[in-house]
Amino acid sequence: MKVLRYAAVAAALALSGTANAYGQFCEGFKQGYQTGYMQASGRSVPPIAPVCPVQPVKRLSDPNSDFEHGYSQQFSIFSKLAKNETSPQKSQV
Repeated sequence: MKVLRYAAVAAALALSGTANAYGQFCEGFKQGYQTGYMQASGRSVPPIAPVCPVQPVKRLSDPNSDFEHGYSQQFSIFSKLAKNETSPQKSQV
């Protein structure tokens, strides 16, 4: 009976840490989406962010903070879109 109780406590602690990390990732995802959108579009009103996806596995080059990981995921997408829209397009002949 004690083993079952310890297993339940260990699982609860593990899940609470995961939920907190996911919350930080989602908050960064939201901030990165809004900031990236406003910079790329030139608007000053922040948009409503989409539903947060499942946090991808971090690579070695990703930041340690879950908030920064979510922020950089979204912000980099809008940075690439803004560069593509402002780059001169080749004339078609």
